[in-house]
Amino acid sequence: MRSPWRAWRESSSLCRSASASCTSSSRRARRIEEREQRCAANEARLASAEAELQRLAERMELRAAEVERELALYDAAAEPAERRAARTLAEMEPAAAAELLAATSDPAEGARVFAHLPADQQAAIAAAFVGEQRARFWPAWLRVERARATSLGRKAR
Repeated sequence: MRSPWRAWRESSSLCRSASASCTSSSRRARRIEEREQRCAANEARLASAEAELQRLAERMELRAAEVERELALYDAAAEPAERRAARTLAEMEPAAAAELLAATSDPAEGARVFAHLPADQQAAIAAAFVGEQRARFWPAWLRVERARATSLGRKAR
């Protein structure tokens, strides 16, 4: 039979082992719980950061649209009046455009506007000129063309 001392020692050893195991399990459980809390806190921070990023992206899109509008206004203001007039002429019927060009008080100004039109529209409007319109407009147009050709010749050199 075992001695009481030995039985006590064995039971005490078992008790310590069980206690150590319990303490270890308790520590492990505490560490797991702390990790879960940190993970939850990190997920909350991530969600907050994603929401802030989304708000910033929306603000940037709004600002980009605002800048585009400002640039369009600036470009429209900076565009020469002759180009704006040419765009208006391009939308008109060739006969109406020819009549309008011939009726300008300054034929040279009309010729400069005409110079901004694409070649096919120039040809259509030129074909629509009749009699007096042609006599009034073409000399100014030829002067503008000569000046442009001279300018291009200088740039080529």
